Amino acid sequence: MLKRADLLSESSLRQIIAEEQSLHPLVELVDIYKLVYQAVLGPSHIVRNPVEVSQAICNEYNEIRELHYSPQLQDIGNGSGFWRISLSILSPAAQLGNAIFTQKCQVLTELILLSCHAESTSYSIADIWMANQQLLHRTIRASSAEWDEINLVAQREQIPSHSASFTAAYHPHYRLIHHLYINRIQELLENKHNFKEHK
Repeated sequence: MLKRADLLSESSLRQIIAEEQSLHPLVELVDIYKLVYQAVLGPSHIVRNPVEVSQAICNEYNEIRELHYSPQLQDIGNGSGFWRISLSILSPAAQLGNAIFTQKCQVLTELILLSCHAESTSYSIADIWMANQQLLHRTIRASSAEWDEINLVAQREQIPSHSASFTAAYHPHYRLIHHLYINRIQELLENKHNFKEHK
């Protein structure tokens, strides 16, 4: 298993970016920045209110219908960091009725909030982004104006929305879970019709 320091290495970042470019060829600079941010900090930026988080998941799923992000489970941390979990994971529960669907949203919420505390880190996304500029410029094609804009976003420690092209092509409706909890996601997938909330 990789240590956290390994995730921030140039070779590890190169692998994370290459895998994303392979999965989503229309990825743009802003999407790569978002990927790096999520790989390092996970869902640490979200509101920590479980009711709000769960309701947002339910609402988003109901709005997107069949426009699902792929892959359903995407490791963006080389085995030691975070995963993107497509909201398509809720589809079996949604077909079984509102009670089970709501319960599954609540369990997903629990895993997200646990993931917010899974990494005790003082890493700065600005420092990481700027320290890897040579690698990033070799790997990603973008205009000078785009680089200036994203570098400013990084310096402000912000997380932007995905690019319009990425959103249109890949429907990025997902949540972030730490690898420590990915087995619980697997359990839910394997027991779609006999689903119990973890306390």
